[in-house]
Amino acid sequence: MSEIPFTGHIVKVEKSACRIGNNTLSAQNHTVFVLIAQEFQACLQFFLAKALCRLHTPADEHLVGMVMVMIVASAGASLTVVMVMLMVVMASTVAVIVMLMVVMASTVAVIVMLMMMLVLVLMVMAVALFIVIVMVIVMVLVLMIVAVAFFIVIMMVLMLMVMAVAFFIVIMMVLMMVVMLM
Repeated sequence: MSEIPFTGHIVKVEKSACRIGNNTLSAQNHTVFVLIAQEFQACLQFFLAKALCRLHTPADEHLVGMVMVMIVASAGASLTVVMVMLMVVMASTVAVIVMLMVVMASTVAVIVMLMMMLVLVLMVMAVALFIVIVMVIVMVLVLMIVAVAFFIVIMMVLMLMVMAVAFFIVIMMVLMMVVMLM
């Protein structure tokens, strides 16, 4: 037995079958041989095939056909796997895009809410400023009224004092006249 290495596997082949030139891994017909060599080969092939229980040429063709079917089937399965993976990648891409859109929509909603809160705060501050201005104006008016009232009270007190002094002077003059007339 002889061993032939093929990409990691070792195929054991009968040496006499390989020397004939028609084994399962080679082409069926060789055009190089002359007619006599072909006849000799046919005879030897017949005897060696029967003696060594080797596959005949039609069986070789079926073996090659089965290998081709398996290769095509594995290529089809590989294509199916690639297509499924492509669909999974596309679906995940769509999912990521949808999630990004949801995040963007929620971000816009938060920004709108913050702007509304800012407008509300500005409105409250404007109303508070208006109230403060009105209160300042009212306080100034009240202070002016109090000042005027205080001024009036002081004037009245002064007038009363002047009247009291004038009354006192009049009484004194009357008393002096009475004393003088007496």
